[in-house]
Amino acid sequence: MPAEGVTVVTVADGDTFSARDATGGRVRVRILGIDAPETAKDGQQAQCGADQARDALGALLRPGQLVALETDPATETTDRYGRRLAYVNADGRDVGAELIGAGMVEAWQPRSAAEHGRTDRYRAAQTAAQKARAGLWATCPGIGR
Repeated sequence: MPAEGVTVVTVADGDTFSARDATGGRVRVRILGIDAPETAKDGQQAQCGADQARDALGALLRPGQLVALETDPATETTDRYGRRLAYVNADGRDVGAELIGAGMVEAWQPRSAAEHGRTDRYRAAQTAAQKARAGLWATCPGIGR
């Protein structure tokens, strides 16, 4: 599937951001294949590393930056919250893989979903990050779910 260019507006947390599409419409994007610790909301405390994961995504996706969204034919294109599910490429880099390798997020997919095309690569990156105790793997009992 061809990539869609969007312009970053804001980063919400370690795996979600808002952008504008080519028509100027607002799009919420959930990066496919990763899960970040949840930030504080609705009276719930933030999970371990949530702020660091958000900051790591913010370092990769700056407001005004053009990034490419790439859907996966094996997965849904939106989640139950209406967010676009897509891999994100910024400056020629796979943002999900970068975050996993840095130990800021975990490789993830819903149990009920088909494996996405980058599952093996993302899991291998997570294993390497865990062994190296990279990022949040050094300070948190777990990342994301």
